[in-house]
Amino acid sequence: MIKTWLTGTCLCASVLFTGCAVTPSTSSTDSTTKTAVTSSSSANASTANALLDRNWTATEINGFQISTQVANKPSLKFDSKTQRFSGTDGCNRMMGSFKADAESLQLGAAASTKMMCLNTDQNISVQYQQALTNVSRYRASPEHLILMDQSGRIVMALDASK
Repeated sequence: MIKTWLTGTCLCASVLFTGCAVTPSTSSTDSTTKTAVTSSSSANASTANALLDRNWTATEINGFQISTQVANKPSLKFDSKTQRFSGTDGCNRMMGSFKADAESLQLGAAASTKMMCLNTDQNISVQYQQALTNVSRYRASPEHLILMDQSGRIVMALDASK
């Protein structure tokens, strides 16, 4: 009896949680952003293009250099087709959505694995995840990516992976 009740309760809960998915709205803010991106100069377009479809490896997080001896460095990739980012904090993989225009970068909620990694610096992982939550602006070239917070403070520096 209890087993049947638990099964039914779990099934109902999963249906309810699935129904709570958020769908993006097509508000006037979105159309304004699209207009701004469309009318941006070719220099700004090349900056946005430099961000996309490259593998980026973190070299600095919140002012602290990441040692070249770190085996698994944090990394990021922004996929232009799916508008999703993916990467690793040096141990766990993470992924989420993003919106970018010529200078601003908004990262959506990230999903992450939660593995126990014995051979990684947990401080780097924590700093990396915290830095990503503060990102709102960026500068990109084909070789370097700088992620900044709202005030323009650099929260992370990354180099294009070779």
